[in-house]
Amino acid sequence: MVSFRITKPKNTVRSMVREQYKEIANSAASFKNAAAIPAEGWVRTIRKALDMSGAQLAERLNLSRNRISILERREVEGEITINQLKALADKLGCDFTYALVPKKEANLGCNMFRVREKDLKRLPTCDWV
Repeated sequence: MVSFRITKPKNTVRSMVREQYKEIANSAASFKNAAAIPAEGWVRTIRKALDMSGAQLAERLNLSRNRISILERREVEGEITINQLKALADKLGCDFTYALVPKKEANLGCNMFRVREKDLKRLPTCDWV
């Protein structure tokens, strides 16, 4: 009679999820050499590149020209919110991109192979009775 001893893999799902997070984190590395933030900030720089006045952008957002000036200043000071930047980017016809870029890779490289190798070792074993 053949019986199979099934051993439950420990933390397999957890380790695979961790690897997926590492892959996402490592994908942010493409932003590492992205353009530096302009001295006037992205909002004012893009607005001027589009030859758009503060009043025109204010009209698109249903805000005052003064409020646009405040938001542009807050961006330079690092006090603007992500949601405010998203709204401004949308009205400027831009995609908003937000990323935390790891200073060093999250060791994803060979780990996917190691996970698979571990899983292979955990396959059900066959005991001949």
